[in-house]
Amino acid sequence: MDLLTIVSIVVTILSIVTAIALAIPAIRQWSMRVFLSDPISMEDTVPVSNKLVITEPMTGTVFKTRPGGNTRLITVTGKLHPSEIREGRKLLIVIRTDKDYPQSMFEPPSNGIWRAPRNRLGGVDHRVFAVLLDYDDEPIFRSAAVSVRLMRSMKDDM
Repeated sequence: MDLLTIVSIVVTILSIVTAIALAIPAIRQWSMRVFLSDPISMEDTVPVSNKLVITEPMTGTVFKTRPGGNTRLITVTGKLHPSEIREGRKLLIVIRTDKDYPQSMFEPPSNGIWRAPRNRLGGVDHRVFAVLLDYDDEPIFRSAAVSVRLMRSMKDDM
């Protein structure tokens, strides 16, 4: 077989697979999530509860990158009411810019006071919130969002 025949066969197979994928709704929904990212925000769909609070950073905090950098790792701390601490539950830190970016996931400590290091800021304006998840990773409720900003540092800023 020559190269043109092989390319034609591959293109035909890919066309058939794509047609099947678009015809089956579950596959279509999965591919849309993978390639276009789901625009629905947990901030819009998960109820807020005062049983989960972010203590740091505070709204209005401005972080700076290293000179020439585009991102910054931050630590998020907070409290979960002891009545909500149960086996299998987890906390998820989410940073929202244009969409939700899940960051840290961990089991809350028994005293309810938690610390989540290494959460990445990458845009300019961010909304940070914590989500309590059940044992199936389904959201139960979330904290109020905290608004923070990331500024780019220049060499003269140091």
